[in-house]
Amino acid sequence: MDELAKRILHRRQLEEQEKKPAIPYNPCVGMSSEEMSRFVIHLMEQLDAIREELRVSNAEQQRLSTLVLSLTNQLHEAQQTITDLARKNEDLQSSLRVSNKHRFGSSSQMRRSKTEDAPGRDDNKGDFDGTADSLGGSSNVQAEEDASEVLPKESSSRPSRKGCSNKVMSADYQVYHRCDKSQIPAGAQILKSSIRKVFDSVSLIVEHDFEEITYKTADGLIHTSYFPVADDKDAHIYQERVQGTHATGNLLSSLVFDRYQMSTPAYREMSRMLEMRMSVSRQTLINWYSKVASSLMNLIPAMKNEALCEGANVNVDETWCRYQTRYGRKKHYMWCLANKAAKVVIFFYDEGKRNRNVLREFLGDAKIKSLQSDGYNVYLYLDNELDDIEHLCCMAHVRAKFQYALEQGLDERASFYLEIIEWLYRQERRYKELGLSSEEIRQARNSDETNRVIAELREKLNHHLYFDQQPKGDLFQKALNYMHTFWKQLFRYRDDGDYTIDNSLAERCIRPMALERKNSLFFCSTEGARASAIFHTIIETCKQLGMSARDYIKNFLKAVSLGRTDWENLTPSKLSLV
Repeated sequence: MDELAKRILHRRQLEEQEKKPAIPYNPCVGMSSEEMSRFVIHLMEQLDAIREELRVSNAEQQRLSTLVLSLTNQLHEAQQTITDLARKNEDLQSSLRVSNKHRFGSSSQMRRSKTEDAPGRDDNKGDFDGTADSLGGSSNVQAEEDASEVLPKESSSRPSRKGCSNKVMSADYQVYHRCDKSQIPAGAQILKSSIRKVFDSVSLIVEHDFEEITYKTADGLIHTSYFPVADDKDAHIYQERVQGTHATGNLLSSLVFDRYQMSTPAYREMSRMLEMRMSVSRQTLINWYSKVASSLMNLIPAMKNEALCEGANVNVDETWCRYQTRYGRKKHYMWCLANKAAKVVIFFYDEGKRNRNVLREFLGDAKIKSLQSDGYNVYLYLDNELDDIEHLCCMAHVRAKFQYALEQGLDERASFYLEIIEWLYRQERRYKELGLSSEEIRQARNSDETNRVIAELREKLNHHLYFDQQPKGDLFQKALNYMHTFWKQLFRYRDDGDYTIDNSLAERCIRPMALERKNSLFFCSTEGARASAIFHTIIETCKQLGMSARDYIKNFLKAVSLGRTDWENLTPSKLSLV
């Protein structure tokens, strides 16, 4: 009880203390001036110490901030380096995939069918390790072998060969050898008579030496002539010599065929002729090519009029070639223009230029209907200058860009565009198989089904260009931009049944120039480049007409040696009718 009373008393005292106003603490109360001075000095020393600690802390914080900033920059540089290395690695992987495809796979840009994904017969042959489980495909090989001995084999079905014919070996020059039936043994009976074909090759160059007589007539004039004897069967060869050379049109046509159609360089042709016991220099062969080219050049104006006739649809393409100068090699360009309806192909070369003036000057005042090309910007500039000519672009170039985006960029979104383009090509093949007319083809290209497919393609293109937030690779973005930029030119082929979906005609015609670029390496003069353009013009035109370029050049040189100068009647389309 006493303890309780003490606590109650102490509690009351505390409550009274709480009710009194608080007196602020003043450490200086009761201090003398000397003690107060020492206390102030002590406080100043503590304040200086705190300031020093604050300064050191600020310096350390600044150092740490600088270190953090430096580490952040290093981290950013490391991340950028990793990104660059990842991009380079992806590019190398893409190049490796393309290289492996070109080396081991097909070079076609057409999409593979689903049946091609099935495993081949020899795909898993390296998996066999000697055990029955590693054979694969069949769990009981012996049972299958036993069953194959009992069950009859099903005959494999094959499409009918009705309307097809076998290609039989034959040659234009034939020699018939009769059989001496008198040597048959006496009493033998002949059952049948048949022909056994044996092919032989005769490769030789014959030198004909004609005796020329130089004489002086009674009027004082000097003449040099050759007078053939009556029984000389080869006397006509004297008249077939091409002016300025020692060769006939037959020999020169063979040389041109080897040089520009078989892409055999002059030094290899010189070696081949040396094997046939004829020694000729490389410069002599080049001079002979130039002589033939100068004669064929007279045909170019007439062939140009055929190719650029009024209302013509032409295909244009260009490719690069090497040009050797004293300062090194330069990149020049060769142009190609093809007219499918007229079956004329013309190559032209203007000092290796690639600008729009080359094509504009070549077209001149020609009133052609359409011009189809790739997406080179030169043709876009011509859209504003050639208002009356419709410009079409090549769908195959778009397909190639999306194919690269799928194979190199590994972007599966490109598969949709490839499937649509493949569907459009299937429709074109179907029109050709059905033999539709130009108007029927135009109507089919604008059918409801085709309009629906193209509208779906346009919608997908807009989605990937403007609304798709997924990251896109450079190849896929370039393919999208290419299709968007040339959308009108790509689908302008639907306006006319005579238009084509791609520029494959010019691409195929200009392909031999790429082969010549690999074999002959470069041109050394403008005359050589123009001669190449002339020869490729004649060769590709003859291909379009389905005739032998070698025979045409031989007949042309023979006609020129006889004095003919009616060049408009000596073109491949006209001379083939003679």
